[in-house]
Amino acid sequence: RGIPVESDRVGHDPVEDATAALDLVKLKLEKGRNFGVPSKRRTEPMLRKVEGKSIVLDRPECIGRVTARKCSTDLIPVGSDMEAAKKARKQIASGRYSFTFVH
Repeated sequence: RGIPVESDRVGHDPVEDATAALDLVKLKLEKGRNFGVPSKRRTEPMLRKVEGKSIVLDRPECIGRVTARKCSTDLIPVGSDMEAAKKARKQIASGRYSFTFVH
């Protein structure tokens, strides 16, 4: 929706964060359980536009929705945000990929 969070203050504002989280929950309830979940229709066309090799790091149930054979993409399932961040950092540092998608 393009709503800036913590843009006009210095530091963390828990009330603003809670309001933004509640807005996201409302959107999910309004639009359905698949709202915000990557799908083949949205992810694969984006990956095909990438020049060079790309990598997708995501939960196993989401990785299964992406077909890597149609584009030069490696798929790496992760179990948590922390694991995704660690693996993404390592892969970016390797220099093997021109695009990294972490969800």
